[in-house]
Amino acid sequence: LQPLNHGYWSQFLRPDQSLTLDGGHNPMAAERLAEWLANQEVPAAMIIGMLNNKDASHFVQKLKNQVDITYAIEIPEEKGCYTAADLQTIISQQ
Repeated sequence: LQPLNHGYWSQFLRPDQSLTLDGGHNPMAAERLAEWLANQEVPAAMIIGMLNNKDASHFVQKLKNQVDITYAIEIPEEKGCYTAADLQTIISQQ
């Protein structure tokens, strides 16, 4: 987990918000992230882009109870990723 409270993205945050990057992409990483989120005292949003050789369904399933809203994105300039629409379908099926 990497806090991103300074730099380019911080300009989009209110003073009471924070931004944390997690590059996890496997079931164990999803479990650890879910545990971390469960201990936070603020609402969480997830922005997810993932390579299509990863199990996005399992990843999202592990986090679904810990986030309030999820945004699906495509990884820029990466041909081997899920489309945003495919990820959104996976998210809605959880």
